[in-house]
Amino acid sequence: SPLVTLTLMKILLLGSDGFIGKLLTSHLASGHQLVKVDRATNLEKLFKANQTYDFVINCVSSKPSSDLSESNESNFEYPKRIFEGVDTKRWLQLESYFQLQISMGRQDYYTLDKQRFSDYLDSRSKTESSPSIHHLYLPHIFGEGDRPGRLISSAILAMKSGLILEASSGTQYLPILHNTDAVIGIASFLDNPTKEASCLPFWYGQVRDLLTI
Repeated sequence: SPLVTLTLMKILLLGSDGFIGKLLTSHLASGHQLVKVDRATNLEKLFKANQTYDFVINCVSSKPSSDLSESNESNFEYPKRIFEGVDTKRWLQLESYFQLQISMGRQDYYTLDKQRFSDYLDSRSKTESSPSIHHLYLPHIFGEGDRPGRLISSAILAMKSGLILEASSGTQYLPILHNTDAVIGIASFLDNPTKEASCLPFWYGQVRDLLTI
């Protein structure tokens, strides 16, 4: 679907070379002034540019299986440096549905560090009027360019190859959304931002039911 934009904005996109970031770049570049940031970006040069952005979109995250050090750096320290170094009117934090499972006992580094950074953003917003903080929760995203080890990619590979797929008990509930739909949701959010929102999954159910389908 074509991207419909209401207002030309200057956007700083963190994680522009990632799974979601690459596709989001192609959607936003034609309608907005887009500044891309990846791990090769010189942050000191970025900070010294003294630019004011309408939005910073944070697509940066570690793998869910990352260890303590990698998770802390990718999900907390790195975006914190950028938050403190750039001037933006709004900050859009892309959140994981994993964070909604913390109250149900989820305790992995990835989930806790992403939530820790979200809490940091909210704490800053209580004492500073700018930037305004926005949280957009995403389901399990899949699609072209997905890592081979992720659930749906692994399931497809196993089915094609006649291999056994291990998916624990399969009782975990999983919301899923294709990456192109996720990007359209993110782009739509920019035109009508709220404090919190979520991209609705097109399917939600137990993993074993998904694999049966």
